[in-house]
Amino acid sequence: MQVADSFSLLAGRLGSAVLLLGGVACGETVDHGTSPGDAGADMGAPDSAGSDSVAPSYVSFTNNPAGGYFAAEFSYPSEPCPQPTPYGDGACVVRQACTRNAYDGGPIVQSAPFANAGTLTITGTTSGTTPVTRSIEGSYGAKNAGPIFVPGATLGVAASGAVFPAFARQTITGPAIITLVAPQQPYAISTTADLAVAWTGGEPGAQVIFQVGGSGPGEVDCTFDASVGHGTVPAAALRTLSGMGWIGFGQLASTTFTAGGYPVQLTALTDTEVSATFQ
Repeated sequence: MQVADSFSLLAGRLGSAVLLLGGVACGETVDHGTSPGDAGADMGAPDSAGSDSVAPSYVSFTNNPAGGYFAAEFSYPSEPCPQPTPYGDGACVVRQACTRNAYDGGPIVQSAPFANAGTLTITGTTSGTTPVTRSIEGSYGAKNAGPIFVPGATLGVAASGAVFPAFARQTITGPAIITLVAPQQPYAISTTADLAVAWTGGEPGAQVIFQVGGSGPGEVDCTFDASVGHGTVPAAALRTLSGMGWIGFGQLASTTFTAGGYPVQLTALTDTEVSATFQ
């Protein structure tokens, strides 16, 4: 396993899936106990009395046809972004592109926008137990030429702690690969009718992530109960798409834990992407 550059990890579509499940679209207003100009490194504690909430950081294990990778960010979005627009029964949303601003609460705001959690130790991967250190940008990443986990593996992560609190080993089970039954090749998608989605291989307690994007700046993100085996993308959401694009789908296992009162979302995803046309 080798350390991955943060750009290649964050340029993937996993981040949007994680944010979609986290209940926070790109960032809510949060109270860290310090302001960006403060010289101290103390984050403060979550403000349970006020209306602000701490957006969840994430830790993720992902398998896709290009290989496998691990990624983590311990961040505190401080600038609000537009909320996703729900369609139909709310299983699908249209999300617009948005940047995130985050900080440690100390003097390294400009050079490293993500919180320092010390050294991470990941376990249960195809490379065994591996330490992962923080990149110069402040995120964490490691990648494999092949899968990073096998379905059913118990994946774990622990942090030695720094500005972000230390946490003991947290685990999640790697999900199986799903097979997309509908839509079918050549993936010519009508944007004037509801799109029926079906798959096999779904597991109880997991979710199927189904994402589509065209030539425009936005994308449609859907989450379905994996065990059901089918879902629907409303035509009203698809109308935002046109031209050449892509379909991404995969099975996601997800859980949330806390470190020093701060929520962290832990996920494992098997992900596939194919080309599509929207007309």
